[in-house]
Amino acid sequence: MEKNYSFTVPEVRTKQRIDKYISNFIENASRTKVKKAIDLGFVTVNGEPVKSNYIVKPEDEIDIELDYPGEAGYTS
Repeated sequence: MEKNYSFTVPEVRTKQRIDKYISNFIENASRTKVKKAIDLGFVTVNGEPVKSNYIVKPEDEIDIELDYPGEAGYTS
C-alpha cells in the first residue's frame, strides 16, 4: 500500500532535519522508513529531491510517497 502526503511547513522554532520532521508529522512513519523514502527519491522539497539531513524551513512544500511493509523498495 502506498500513501502520498503533501504539506507546507509552518513557522518553525528550532532547526529540524526533514527525516525527523516527517516522522513526527505522519502517524506510524518511523524515521528509518522516512530515511529510506528520502534515499530512494520519494521525498521532495519545493519539487527537488533532498537528503535526510536537510533542515526544514518555513514555507517549504514537502511531497512524500511512502510504501508500507511488503511493498517494492521497502522490504527488510
